[in-house]
Amino acid sequence: MKSEANTSNSEFEAFDRAMVKILSVPHDEVQRRIKAHKAKAEQNPHKRGPKPKRGTGQ
Repeated sequence: MKSEANTSNSEFEAFDRAMVKILSVPHDEVQRRIKAHKAKAEQNPHKRGPKPKRGTGQ
């Protein structure tokens, strides 16, 4: 039983550290990465799904 409690605590600590690391990234940085990813994804000629509408300002 002690090992389960100890493992649970270390798992929580690992999760907590990961969440702190994720939430410490500024919103501007996240938006910049999303914009860069979308620009790169648009260049893929073999993209699945409907074509994006032109002239919507996006």
